[in-house]
Amino acid sequence: MVLLWATDAISVGSLFDVYVADVAQSTGYAHPNEFIGFLESVRGLTAFAAAFPLGYFSDRFDRLAVLRSCGFVFGLTGAVVLSVALLLGRLGWLAVGLALYAIFFQAASGSLDAVLADIVPAGPARTAAYARSRTLMTSARAMGPFLQAVLLSLFGRELGGKALGRLLAGGYLGLVCFLVLLWPLHSSGSASAAGAAAPLASSEIGDRQCEKVLGVPKYLLIPGLIAAFNITFMLGGGITLKFYPLFYHREYGLSDVEICWIMAGYWLATAVGTKVVGLLTRCRRAVAVLTLHLMGVALLFLFILTRPLSWSLVSFELRPVSMNAHFALNTALTMDYALPKHRGRWAAVSSLNRATWAGSAAVGGVLVDQLGFRASFAVTGCIMLVAAAIYSPMLGLARHI
Repeated sequence: MVLLWATDAISVGSLFDVYVADVAQSTGYAHPNEFIGFLESVRGLTAFAAAFPLGYFSDRFDRLAVLRSCGFVFGLTGAVVLSVALLLGRLGWLAVGLALYAIFFQAASGSLDAVLADIVPAGPARTAAYARSRTLMTSARAMGPFLQAVLLSLFGRELGGKALGRLLAGGYLGLVCFLVLLWPLHSSGSASAAGAAAPLASSEIGDRQCEKVLGVPKYLLIPGLIAAFNITFMLGGGITLKFYPLFYHREYGLSDVEICWIMAGYWLATAVGTKVVGLLTRCRRAVAVLTLHLMGVALLFLFILTRPLSWSLVSFELRPVSMNAHFALNTALTMDYALPKHRGRWAAVSSLNRATWAGSAAVGGVLVDQLGFRASFAVTGCIMLVAAAIYSPMLGLARHI
């Protein structure tokens, strides 16, 4: 998964948006931000449509076999289409390639959480495992802009459209390496068979998980509430996350190299925060999630109000330490409460967070063009406060863990 996330960060990361904006402007698009949002929405809506069928197949068949099939059918095809589009400057082809690649990436995102839950026992051990997994993923996300910054520093601080396209297309070599390493791996039997064999009140699904609140069992209520929080969170984040590189490029005139360093720092900060969260395995996880989230919202509004570049960068780099670091805790809570035979489907719902993030980018493109960057960031902050309100019942529902 580290290779896969690094590939995604290199090829569809911060410089991808700069590339699309430059090519769109050179070919006569009046609103390049809206086109960037459109591409992200294609990616998100495709992932949304594919999530539930992929989750079902993941529960019915060998999870890694499903992932391997999607990789060779959709992943490689999408990578080829995207590489050709980047090399030739064909913006329409980018939408086709992103749609194909999104199906594969959705399969990968949904499979990992379910596989980890299958092999790691519930409780602190599972929380620590998800924290390590998220730390590796976010570190890999930082690898993309880091490598881009190094290459740009070596071969030119500002690349033209064709040269930048070659750099982005080269990132898909990581996908080939990922599929080669994935080929010999197999899960231990059918996920559905393992789930069906597990009784409802097993040692993993204890009495607290089987309790009902307003007639709804907690093994449905808690994963559903966490999913609602995460989707709302990513709906707000997706409005603006794709536009932070353009914000620094347009408002502060930073170069491609400087933007890459900033985004590398952003993902490294997320990795540090996730690593620290891994130490909270024996704390009340719901309290930790809500506290970290509210700290991140406060830093977001500080970022909006800050004008000097130095202070803007400080608040921008500190915010993901808290706001983006709680996913490991929420994923562990979801898998602790979900029935084993439904883990693939709940993992698919959880991975829809990314689809929501990508789908709301179209709204973000319109907001940025109509209201400006900072007003759009404020809209994100308000939606984050709504997400906090959605999550607040978790303080009572999961009070023991």
